Amino acid sequence: MKKVVIAASFIALFAVSAAMMAVQAQAKPAKGMVVGDVIELSTYAIKGHGEGSAETYKTRAEQGFPVGILEDETGEIWICVFRSPAPASHLETANKHLLEYMGKKVAVQGLKYKADGVNVIRFSVISEY
Repeated sequence: MKKVVIAASFIALFAVSAAMMAVQAQAKPAKGMVVGDVIELSTYAIKGHGEGSAETYKTRAEQGFPVGILEDETGEIWICVFRSPAPASHLETANKHLLEYMGKKVAVQGLKYKADGVNVIRFSVISEY
């Protein structure tokens, strides 16, 4: 009987610990703005950000590769997703909304999520900076 109680206590402790870790891992959004250059993530990672990158970024973004913003202030990369400000809208990739801005400096406003080294901005407003 003692072994069953100890085993049940251990399992309960493990379940509570796992639940607490899951709650802590969820990103809490903060309203904010990101200012920086629009990039296509794989090209940036492989070749860097330099002269002539804009055309490559645009071509790859048209093919569906993920896009983001290289933030001026911190040098962090923000993966972009788009959400229309309409109440019943859904999330979608940001590619078609950022194509015209590839390689340009922009300011985007929306909800910023940070979790375990990953930065995501769910933006609804974008303008050239």
